[in-house]
Amino acid sequence: MNLPAHAEYLILLIAGWLSLLWVDLHYGTEVLASGRRLFIAEGITLSIFLAWDSLGVHRGYWRSRPARVVGLWPLPGVPVEEFLLLAMITYGAIVLWRLSAILTGRSEAPGQKLR
Repeated sequence: MNLPAHAEYLILLIAGWLSLLWVDLHYGTEVLASGRRLFIAEGITLSIFLAWDSLGVHRGYWRSRPARVVGLWPLPGVPVEEFLLLAMITYGAIVLWRLSAILTGRSEAPGQKLR
């Protein structure tokens, strides 16, 4: 499979998001359904992560190669793919935490508060 270089990372991120959405819906973790709480968690973590990324780019610790991203730069030196990756990391962590609670019996049913 030979994907265009500038779209490869975005396609892989979409595949990652789709797999997490499948886990959320299939196992009933209800993370996406929690709407407001997920939005708040994403807002807090994205603010911290993106500040960290911006500082790292500004200080020259890392950079994204323009030929490997789609070319949308919401922040100087930070491509849109980075927003998607960082949001996916947060969402994935919450989904896996809820899934572990369900599978270990710490939550009797999806939607219940953990004990």
